[in-house]
Amino acid sequence: MRRLSWAKLNELSSQFGESFYVLDDRKFEKNFCDLQLAFRTRYEASFIGYSYKTNYTPYLCRLIDGLGGYAEVVSEMEYELAERVGVEQRRIILNGPMKSESCMARALQGGALVNLDSLRDLNILKGVAESCPDARFEVALRCNFPIRSQFVSRFGFDIEGDAFKFALATIEKAQNIELVGLHCHFPDRDLDSYRKRAARMLELSDLIFRDTPLSTSILVAAISVQCLTR
Repeated sequence: MRRLSWAKLNELSSQFGESFYVLDDRKFEKNFCDLQLAFRTRYEASFIGYSYKTNYTPYLCRLIDGLGGYAEVVSEMEYELAERVGVEQRRIILNGPMKSESCMARALQGGALVNLDSLRDLNILKGVAESCPDARFEVALRCNFPIRSQFVSRFGFDIEGDAFKFALATIEKAQNIELVGLHCHFPDRDLDSYRKRAARMLELSDLIFRDTPLSTSILVAAISVQCLTR
């Protein structure tokens, strides 16, 4: 790669303004493919879900979509951006603790995967499902469990709590809702942390699903783990 000089940066600044991104798309593509290959040597049906909040420059989002990556979004703005750049609905993951009711309804009705973070999300899901009895909705549950002494994630359902059991029972009873995955999020980026969360998620999936989830998604930025059956 040719190194950027101060003169070149000043030239770019005069052309585009003082705030701009310089992206080596060939290097990004190589890193993306290397990471995906590393996981597929262990989990054949793995894919990468890219966190739009990290950098939602449309060019980068289109590049990820072209490489087969999923769009992981946490707001209505990011969801609409994924739609605008042409991401297929089934390749959008709507995540986060602050989803708007309108965005959740659009994502569910469009066929995106919604990770339920709380009983509030569950209630919104129930309302959408009841208003569209002939439709089928696929969702995942965001799980919370300790990976080290006295430390738990601030996101999702406590897997030992009543709310988690209630969410499982509610989805099981619903005629047009299917639980297709589990998700967890922790801020740690070290390998030991990843080992612990991946092992715990696979143990949990064995307890919940009749068939072992076929896919594991890696959400790039703050690394998350997602197991899916679809």
